[in-house]
Amino acid sequence: MNRMLFRYKSRIRNTIYHIKVANWKTIYRYNRMLTGRKYMLPYWKLICCSWQHGVSFENFYELHFYQKTKQERKQYITASLRHELTRQVNENDEVHILKNKAHFANKFHDLLGRKIYFYYDLESHERNSPPPKLVVKNIYGQAGQGVFFLELFDTYEHLLSYIARNFPNTDEYIFEEFILQHRKLKNLNPSSVNTLRIVTFYDDKTNSVDVWGCYLRMGVDAKTDNLATGGIAAAVSEDGTVKTPAVAKDPFLNSFSYHPVTKEQIVGFEVPFYKEAINLVVEASKRVPRVRSIGWDVAITDNGPCLIEGNDNWGMTLFQIPCGYGLRSLANRVCDMKIVYD
Repeated sequence: MNRMLFRYKSRIRNTIYHIKVANWKTIYRYNRMLTGRKYMLPYWKLICCSWQHGVSFENFYELHFYQKTKQERKQYITASLRHELTRQVNENDEVHILKNKAHFANKFHDLLGRKIYFYYDLESHERNSPPPKLVVKNIYGQAGQGVFFLELFDTYEHLLSYIARNFPNTDEYIFEEFILQHRKLKNLNPSSVNTLRIVTFYDDKTNSVDVWGCYLRMGVDAKTDNLATGGIAAAVSEDGTVKTPAVAKDPFLNSFSYHPVTKEQIVGFEVPFYKEAINLVVEASKRVPRVRSIGWDVAITDNGPCLIEGNDNWGMTLFQIPCGYGLRSLANRVCDMKIVYD
């Protein structure tokens, strides 16, 4: 009885949440692309899929649930199921290490592959040379939000003056040395640093790390490569090669065998230092064993991989749409995913 009560309370809460946070502008656009109807939405289908599978209204379209059978839908980690996975395997009192970029920089300082500054570091820095190009990040920023690029400052005084004017709460930001990505990735897309998203699961019984998936993210005429900011992503195979075309978050855009701007070939692209990148996230995962499910972002330079960040709430959209099928079976192996949704 307690299990049944938990299930229905969770489903009610999750469905109400999906209604509250729905991006109706995006949903109307998706539905117009699908049906040609400007205002009429399939409200009953959206609510039923949310109730039965835990899918958000946006993901109903992004995961192509509108053309999948009930059995096919059950194969996906939906928005609510990803939260359920996190609830069961990640301990809340440890995730701050990943959510706070300042804590992250201290925990993984030797894996970052670049210098990280706090404002007081810049204030006390030697002023004999020009300041470095910097990437400014809000310590709690996510999905490419709260990221700013500072370059072309002649002196530290000019840089510090600019920061003081534009980022008055300096303790809310970290200042990262700009990453010079590997030449092959720069040729693929020079507008942003193109990164790997590697999803891992730490098995505390065997002290081993399973790699659930690896994806190459690429920017498209933007300074960030996130799907949320218009980027595209392709699945990377176990040998470090991109085997399938890249996709965007928008389900009605074509897939990309070639980058839409540079026209460089994506399918067949061999990721430099792929094995080293996998080894890097395996090492990082073992440092936070109480946060067992993590999506890592890794950049590749000419000298090897650099750890960018880790996400306990990694995006299940990026995790599945490049593959074209659901990956719930991976989560089923490590926790009770049927406690809320069959």
